[in-house]
Order: sequence, then structure tokens, then C-alpha cells
Amino acid sequence: MYATEYDLVVAQDQLAARRDEMKAIRMAQAIQAQTTERPSLLNRLILTLTTRSPQLAAPRGKVGAAA
Repeated sequence: MYATEYDLVVAQDQLAARRDEMKAIRMAQAIQAQTTERPSLLNRLILTLTTRSPQLAAPRGKVGAAA
């Protein structure tokens, strides 16, 4: 499915990043449900996450030779 080990590392990093984003969104939704004073907290979180998306394209893991 993946052409190289690099592609696999990139996919793993993107998956981890998406999981972190979803966790942050779920936490923001829970906070928003509990706090009526800050109805735009979720919107600010989503905006923050979407503006940093280009940074998520670069892999964070180490890429080495296949074992």
C-alpha cells in the first residue's frame, strides 16, 4: 500500500496528528457544553488547528534504512 518506508512514516505521523486534533476537539466540546460563557471556544480551537495544518505535513519520526 505504501511505496516506501518514508511514506509509511509520514502516514503514521499524520494519523497521530489527526488523533491529537480529534482529542483536542472532543475536549473543547466537553468544555463548551459545561461553560456557557465561552460559546466560541470550539471555533477558536478548530481555527488554531487548521492554521497549523501545513506544519503537520512534515514527518516527526525518524526515517532510516529498512531493517
